[in-house]
Amino acid sequence: MASNGKEPTRPIGHLSALKDGTLRATTTLSPKACRVRARISVPPTKVMPIIVVPGIMGTNLRASMKKGAQKNEILRPGEAAWRPPNGAAEGMNEVGVWKKREPAERQKILNGHTLEVDSSGAIEFEGHMTLGEVDEGYARSHGWGEIHWSSYGGLLIALKLQFGKFLQCGWESQPPTISSNWIGLNQYDRKLWRGVKSEILADFQLAEIENLAGYWYPIYAFGYNWLLSNENSADRLSQRIEQIISHYSSLGRECEKVMVVTHSMGGLVARACAKKIPEKIRGIIHVCMPALGAPVCYRRIACGTETFSPSNGKLENATADAFAEIAGRTSAETNAVMAHAPGALELLPTHLYPKPWLFIRQNDEENKSGLVERIPIENPYKFYRDVTTWYRLFQPELIDPANEHKEHAVKKMQQSVDQAAKFHEKILDIYYHPNSFAIYGSDSQHLSFGRYTWIEYGSQRVTPDILFLGKQISSTFNGHRSVEIKDGRNLLFTPSIQDEDGDGTVPATSGAGVLGGVKKTFMLSGFDHQNVFSNSSVMMLTFQLIARAILES
Repeated sequence: MASNGKEPTRPIGHLSALKDGTLRATTTLSPKACRVRARISVPPTKVMPIIVVPGIMGTNLRASMKKGAQKNEILRPGEAAWRPPNGAAEGMNEVGVWKKREPAERQKILNGHTLEVDSSGAIEFEGHMTLGEVDEGYARSHGWGEIHWSSYGGLLIALKLQFGKFLQCGWESQPPTISSNWIGLNQYDRKLWRGVKSEILADFQLAEIENLAGYWYPIYAFGYNWLLSNENSADRLSQRIEQIISHYSSLGRECEKVMVVTHSMGGLVARACAKKIPEKIRGIIHVCMPALGAPVCYRRIACGTETFSPSNGKLENATADAFAEIAGRTSAETNAVMAHAPGALELLPTHLYPKPWLFIRQNDEENKSGLVERIPIENPYKFYRDVTTWYRLFQPELIDPANEHKEHAVKKMQQSVDQAAKFHEKILDIYYHPNSFAIYGSDSQHLSFGRYTWIEYGSQRVTPDILFLGKQISSTFNGHRSVEIKDGRNLLFTPSIQDEDGDGTVPATSGAGVLGGVKKTFMLSGFDHQNVFSNSSVMMLTFQLIARAILES
């Protein structure tokens, strides 16, 4: 029986599509006393999937279960290799697990060639989906379990809600009006977006909302093996997009393109994918993308993961300290993994990152800022391959603790760098999908490494030619390096701290470094890199830009 529009209804959740193109929903029988009608929302025949692509370390990984795949030396097939923790309790447990793992064990576990995306990650609705728009079956079938729930679960749910209802029916013969979620977006304070006045930021009119309502928006997540090159991940993303489009087309629905929302390194993956299949992508929204790379990557490989930022409070620094235990507190731990992970190396400052970005600073005996010398790096990839200079990226004695490559360890590391150079210079270069937008952070309360400086305290003035030719004698747990210079003295160099406004990871220099490749760039503040989608301004702007990209492409 049809409802008169005034009776209460209960929504029936996840719709499944049959081979003939019809849709089916299932529910349980209710007692006769229950007079609430069941409601099924039938979507439009045109489909615009929205795909979320996470940042590095944002995908769950497990030991490969594929027949014939290279076997992980530590893990059983299907056993979790990388599962970012959700919440404090899981975080403490992961810290305990990774703290016990020596560099050799880390190298064997995080061998990208033995791993695959793990789709069984946590999905915790926590009361968000009270209206029945989605259930765990929907979430699993759309890849939500592939990516870190704490970082991206809220975004996936919010996208499903925002793009699930555009209009609300009027009473009796009244025409439909804009739904409350889109009224809320129209009423959002656009000054928080720091954007120039343009149609991009304009309120949505009823006619535009009706155009948007002409599509069905299934929400997908795409996880990828971030240890392998982003070239591989881009190939997989293009395959996933083709599969999604083919799936809906086979059901008799009109699906030609997808929308993509990226975070951090996911932006590099999506750009390389879009270069392959630009005609299959309606638009891309890049959030916190290190467009030109990030010096923090050099810091973490050369010295271990930072545990402190001057812009952090006690709680934030405690979190950073815990993360360092998982990601690798020392250069011995990070070298063992990153030397064989071209995906991670593709976050290093690229050939397009403003030079200079690597320095030496000599402070005087009163610990005051002294002379700053620029370390000459004309070709960053030649520098990353180097194993002789004391300020080198990799320590040759640390890159193969598992002795898997033996005398070829340095060569294997250099091949990883070569792949990063290929990705930066040939595959990606300055390409952006023509219908792209970018959001980045620039906040003094979330300082990032805009450049990196080796600091030496208490010595007399040493000329650059002598400094640069020094020989490393040793390195310490906290990233310090002892260097012997020509006159026989040993100088101790310590790591610098964050120095540029950003989001705590990506400096504003790189976030804004899209080189005119996107339609509009938006600089925001008030969030840290990993939790960016917990920020309401970012979330609402993301909705705004997705809708504009669909309407104006």
